[in-house]
Amino acid sequence: MNRPHRGTSKLKKKQARTSTARLRQRAPLHHAKDVVSEAHVNGRSETKKKVEPSASPPLIPVRTAMTPRPDIAIPAVSLENVDWEDGREPLSPLHRWEQAERQLERKIEELGLSACTRRFEPKDGRFVWLDEAQVSVAEARAQVLATWVKDAQRLVMAWADPLLQTVGIARLEEMPDSIAVDQPTARELALRAAEATGAEFVANVEAPHGEHYLAIRSVRPALTAAPLTPGSPVGLVLRGLADLRRSVSQRDEPTDVLRARFLSLGKTILVQSEGVYRETEWVGRLHRAGKVLTQLAGRLVPPTFSAIAAGRQADEWLAQSVAVDLIDAIKLLEDEWGAFA
Repeated sequence: MNRPHRGTSKLKKKQARTSTARLRQRAPLHHAKDVVSEAHVNGRSETKKKVEPSASPPLIPVRTAMTPRPDIAIPAVSLENVDWEDGREPLSPLHRWEQAERQLERKIEELGLSACTRRFEPKDGRFVWLDEAQVSVAEARAQVLATWVKDAQRLVMAWADPLLQTVGIARLEEMPDSIAVDQPTARELALRAAEATGAEFVANVEAPHGEHYLAIRSVRPALTAAPLTPGSPVGLVLRGLADLRRSVSQRDEPTDVLRARFLSLGKTILVQSEGVYRETEWVGRLHRAGKVLTQLAGRLVPPTFSAIAAGRQADEWLAQSVAVDLIDAIKLLEDEWGAFA
């Protein structure tokens, strides 16, 4: 009995599989129900498989939104037309005082003081305008900044003059006690001192030996021809304390400038207590507030040689811890005076 050759059986199976693969490739994809029987290929039980059509996702159209580009017209600048050498001079630091002088002149014209004579009354710390009958027409608060001595050609600051210490400004660390200068330079230095003390205007008063420079504040008409009867100093004190607290909280000024502010306000309040408010009920509170501000100024020590040699804590800029203590002390004074506002 002859047995079939194994090679022939394998060859037939391979041909059958090749034929089936070709039929599958030729069959279109849309015939979803075509059935291929594998029984003719490998003799197994008939298992029908459905050829599912390939499902592709729908295409979503893509639209791109374009923002219109703004039409910005850039002027054409030629380097040849640029004036690299501007002939205008920069504004002077004292330009503000030129405007203040014109403002004071307008105020004098409004009050009709052009023909009046002027007089400084150091005892009361005021500057007055007098008519022909020597009656006070207008008045203002005044402090001595400095005195220019004509014969010696020297400017002497108010704190260095024994006769003017009580009616002058407090000491400014950045300025010397006296200096040899001509009259224009003396006036410029006096304006710088007025800037540091927060003066509103500056007035010149002739003296037998030279000229006085005064810091003027609150120009107003005189109420009567009688001696000045002062009102409440609450507004003056509260405004000064508010400005002082704002300067300390910002911490954008050197220590010596802040110290000058404390001393100036304290000195001003002390002058008021010893002058126009001497016979009033405010003298005690004013004296105490001025002393407190003077003591607080002692905590602001600029880095000078004498301070460092004495072992004191000297800083060019205000430390945060010192600023907090100063603000708390100022708020206590504001609360005390705010009760009378």
